[in-house]
Amino acid sequence: MKRICSVFVVFLLVSVPCLALEEPTYEEMIDKLTAITGYAATEMSAPFIKEYSDGFAETLVSQKPSLPPRALEIISDEIALFIHEQMFINPDVKALQYEAYRQYFSKEEIVELIAFYETPLGRKLLTDTPFLIQYIQEGMDEAFESVTANLVENIAPRLNKRMRENGW
Repeated sequence: MKRICSVFVVFLLVSVPCLALEEPTYEEMIDKLTAITGYAATEMSAPFIKEYSDGFAETLVSQKPSLPPRALEIISDEIALFIHEQMFINPDVKALQYEAYRQYFSKEEIVELIAFYETPLGRKLLTDTPFLIQYIQEGMDEAFESVTANLVENIAPRLNKRMRENGW
């Protein structure tokens, strides 16, 4: 019996390293982060994608003016959907994404980001960020009017000073 237990212990010691899970690659970690944050990233890029898809659709429809107005909407929607899909599967986009993250984040930082986005606060940030951006964008028109008014009142003296400093 003692011999059987010894053989079993040796078997476990030899086989445990084989059972160990491989550490995920950097790319796999980025894929996981993208899967967690993908919705938010897609939502944040939606206005830009919509502008592009609307413009592309208008160009197509202008080449075939006999298309009904609903065609413009359908074409724009399909182009936007295609772009969203490509953001997650196109190998060139993926390679760029991996390289961009490598430039700014270590693997340990990616692990920390994933851990954060899996918390309730991280999920709240992902859920609420598009609304936060929308809120800020909607308020920017009014805020920018104030900036513009201040610019008109205050820029001339500053420009004159800088021009004099540069001998103009």
